[in-house]
Amino acid sequence: MGWTRAGERHAIQLAKDENADLCLLDERAGVRAARERGLIVTGTLGVLLQGAKRGLVDFDGALRDLQTTDFRCTPGRLDESLEGARAWWPAPPKATAAVLSVVPED
Repeated sequence: MGWTRAGERHAIQLAKDENADLCLLDERAGVRAARERGLIVTGTLGVLLQGAKRGLVDFDGALRDLQTTDFRCTPGRLDESLEGARAWWPAPPKATAAVLSVVPED
């Protein structure tokens, strides 16, 4: 985990120590490191989608709110998240790269 930041390292270690069901990370390097250690990982979009699934979160509003933060994601990650939601959400929002700050695909 030499190339992950301290916050990600601590989150991964805490998840391992506590036998967590899920680890919340958004940074690519941290996600990769956590998965290499057998952890199940979700990120901000995953948490928001689960909240929407349970009727706890207005997903469109949450995406608008994310625009006012430094949250970034790739268009592919956003599409992947929304595609996964289609199994339980017949008409998920039509969020696009224009909705969020995006970073180029690797």
